[in-house]
Amino acid sequence: MFKFRHLFTLFIIVFILIFLQSIESMIMSSTYSTRIKTTWNNESIPIEQYISLSMHYSGEDLMILIHAPFYNDPVLPDWSKKPGTFDKLYNYEVVELFLLNSNNEHYLEIELAPRGQYLLLELNGYRNVTRTPISLKSYNVKITNDKHWSGRAIVSHDDLPNGIDKFNAYAIHGSGSNRTYLSLFPAPNNNPNYTEPDFHRLELFQSISLFRPYN
Repeated sequence: MFKFRHLFTLFIIVFILIFLQSIESMIMSSTYSTRIKTTWNNESIPIEQYISLSMHYSGEDLMILIHAPFYNDPVLPDWSKKPGTFDKLYNYEVVELFLLNSNNEHYLEIELAPRGQYLLLELNGYRNVTRTPISLKSYNVKITNDKHWSGRAIVSHDDLPNGIDKFNAYAIHGSGSNRTYLSLFPAPNNNPNYTEPDFHRLELFQSISLFRPYN
């Protein structure tokens, strides 16, 4: 009887350890962090211009965190106290995230600006917008010393494409000849197939496992 109880206790302890490890693994796998460090055509940028981006997802809503330099160019009105949708936001200073189901080319474009503006578009196939505007659950921004800005966006689970397996991230700032386009997964440099920035080149998107356990 004593042996049986001893074995049973060991079994329970092992089970709890395995359970805790699985929970830890799930928590770790629910976060993806990266930095944008190149232009759209794969040229390096100074470290002080890097943009930090992280996504947190556990099968429900998606949280996006951004930390980026603040250029205030082009200038946008201050919507930080009442964030909302802003049409053609890509013409301003913005960080963009694209989430793709590569099997059916269904993807979500998320544009976030430092002054509280945002724009979400659902697309089905190259540049084929099927739904917009789409509201974020929440969006909070903060500008620090007029040099950096941070943003926290919550995207509703219902607005995410099913089966997300690839993504890319971008940033734009500047006006006129100083307009600058950055990319996490850029086009190859000096390639005749890529002569200008096009954030909808789905073949450049790379795999992401963040959403896989929940697809």
